[in-house]
Amino acid sequence: MDASGREGRGQGEGPAVEARKGRGRARGARLALFLGAAFSVVAGLECKPSPHASSKKQPEAPLITAEARPRFPRSPHANPRWSWPGMAQFQSAYDQADRQAKPIRLVYGRLVKDADGDHAEVDDVVLSIEREAEGETHELQVEFAATDEAYDQARLWNRHGWKLATGPMERAAAGVPLVFERGSSRVRIEPTYVSSEGRIPMEALDAWSYVAALLASDPPVYDANRASFEEDAAEKIAAARAAGDKEKALSYYRVWRPMGRCSMDSRPAQVAREYAELCYEMGKLGCFLQLQLRIMGDQFARVAYSSYGEASHATEAERLTETGLDVDTFLLGLALRFSGVSREGELGGSRLVRSIKESGRAAPIAARLATWAKDATFDEYSRLTATQIVALLEEDAALADEEELSEIARLWLARHRAKK
Repeated sequence: MDASGREGRGQGEGPAVEARKGRGRARGARLALFLGAAFSVVAGLECKPSPHASSKKQPEAPLITAEARPRFPRSPHANPRWSWPGMAQFQSAYDQADRQAKPIRLVYGRLVKDADGDHAEVDDVVLSIEREAEGETHELQVEFAATDEAYDQARLWNRHGWKLATGPMERAAAGVPLVFERGSSRVRIEPTYVSSEGRIPMEALDAWSYVAALLASDPPVYDANRASFEEDAAEKIAAARAAGDKEKALSYYRVWRPMGRCSMDSRPAQVAREYAELCYEMGKLGCFLQLQLRIMGDQFARVAYSSYGEASHATEAERLTETGLDVDTFLLGLALRFSGVSREGELGGSRLVRSIKESGRAAPIAARLATWAKDATFDEYSRLTATQIVALLEEDAALADEEELSEIARLWLARHRAKK
C-alpha cells in the first residue's frame, strides 16, 4: 500500500479512526449523532523487519521559537547548518493561507451514495467536505457513522475529485441537499447540520504557515514524473558519495523509492533516513523535514499493509529537536488542515499522535490543543481534531471542562470514553 500521498487526518481518516475511535449517542444534544468507524487493514506478508538503521546523533541546534521567528527568523544563534527561510518566506506563506485557506466543513445527516459499485443509504453520518487546492473539486471523507457497519456502508473509497452539482458550499445549510458527482458516481447528502464557514484565527494560520514555509524552503524531495525501484541505485549513490559528489547522490535519491516486500519491511524508511541525513549534511532544511515527515508518517510503498507492521516502524520524531526549529509549533501546525491550500507534506492520524508522544513534547502540546478545542473562534473541524488528539494522547485532565468543547467533539468524546 502506497502511503506516500497526502495523509491529512491519517491515511485519509481522522486521528481516532486508526485507534478504533469511539462513537456514540449523546441524548441531551440537539444532534442524534452516533459516532463509529473501523479501519480495516490487509494482513502483511510474513517477513522480518530489516535491522533499524542507526544514525549518528548530531549536536542539538539552538531553538528558534515562534515568538522569535517573525522578528528575526535568521538569528545569528540559529544552527548555521541550515539556510533558514527568511521573514519574507514565512510572511508569504502566511499571506497565501490568509487569502486562500477556508475551514473544512462538517455536515451531519443522511447519505445516499451510488459509488464504488455500491448503493447505500445511511442515516446519522458525519462527513468532512474539503475544497481541494485546485479549487474546482472537493475531497469527501466519511468521518463518523452510527456503527462500524454503518461506517463501512457509507465510506467512500475514492475521496478526491468530487464536483459539487448543487451550488457553492458557501450556501450550504441544514435542510438543503448537497449532491456531488465524480464520473458516474454520485453522492447525495441531506444535512440536518452544517458547520459554519467562518474565518480562521491568526494563531491557526501562523502555525499552519510555519510548517508550510519550512517544508517549502527546498523543492519536493521526489520527482513526480520519475520513479525507480531499482536496487542498483544504492550502488550509484555509494559511488557518488565516495567521490564526494553529494549533488549526484541527491539526484539518485530523488527518483529512487524502494518497494517494501511486506508490511514490516523497514528498508523504504531506512533509505529515506539515509536521504534525509544527506540533506542534513548539505544544510537543506526543507528537504530534511519533508523526508522526516514521511518517516514519521510511515508513508512508503509496500506490497501489503498491516497494523502490526505499521506499529513496528518508529516515527523518529525526536530528530526534530536537533534541527533548531520550534518543535511544538511545528507539530501543532501539522494538526491543522484547511480547504484550498496544500503543503509539501502532511501528517495525521495515529502517526501524528505517536510522533507527539515520541517527540517528548506531549504535555505542552496537549495543553495547547485543549485550548484550541475549547476556543469557539476555531472552526469545528479543527476543534474536533484537537479533541481527538488530546484524548488519544491520554491527557484527560486537559479536557476536564467538557462543556466548552464543540457539540460534535463532545459526542465523539463520550463514545470514546465509553469504549475504553
